[in-house]
Amino acid sequence: MGQRVNGKQRPEDVAESESTKLRLYAQLGLRLPAELALRLRQYCQESGKSANKAVMEALGQYLDENER
Repeated sequence: MGQRVNGKQRPEDVAESESTKLRLYAQLGLRLPAELALRLRQYCQESGKSANKAVMEALGQYLDENER
C-alpha cells in the first residue's frame, strides 16, 4: 500500500484497494422512528446480531430484490 498523507489514504491508494478486492466500508447515520428502532432492538436481542449487521443484511437484501 502507498504512503499516507495526514494519516489518510491517498486517492490512488483507495483505487488500489478496490482493485485488490479489499473490503471498504462507508459510514451511514440515520434516524429511525421510535417504533422501528424498538423492532430493530428486539430483533437484535433475539437473533444475537448487532444492529449494524442486521441493517447491513436488510439493506443488501432489499437492494438485491429491487435493483433494476
